[in-house]
Amino acid sequence: MNDESRKQIVEFRIENARNTLKEVLILTQNELWNTAINRL
Repeated sequence: MNDESRKQIVEFRIENARNTLKEVLILTQNELWNTAINRL
C-alpha cells in the first residue's frame, strides 16, 4: 500500500467517524439513548 492509498483510507475513516458523531448528537437530543450508544 502506498502513501496516497493510506492517506485516502485515513481520510475516509475520519469522515465516517465525524458523521457518526453528528448522528449521535441528533439521537441524544431526541433521547434515543440505546441507538446512540450502539452507534458509538
